[in-house]
Amino acid sequence: MRRKRRLTDFARFATTRAADSPLERLLIAYRLKGDRSATLLARTLTVATPDGTAERRVLGDREAFAAALADDIGVPLAGLGPDGIGTLWRRTARQHAEWLSRVESGALD
Repeated sequence: MRRKRRLTDFARFATTRAADSPLERLLIAYRLKGDRSATLLARTLTVATPDGTAERRVLGDREAFAAALADDIGVPLAGLGPDGIGTLWRRTARQHAEWLSRVESGALD
């Protein structure tokens, strides 16, 4: 019998995949909690409420990224391993920079 997967199983998967993995192109995490939702796309966190308002912010450093993963998305950080946050932060920082480059070059028009 297979055991039920935990969130840390997916978080660990995200830190160990090959370079051609879709998770290498863009980290995507979502959580619906109560009456609000939180979406993390690389370094951009969007928190939406039922009244239609959404707060969007770019996470400026590793600490803000870790806090968003834990508090807004619900990832148990201890399950990521010794440098899990560091690994995810480096990857998402690179993903964000690549996205900005595409926006600035007009590649997304």
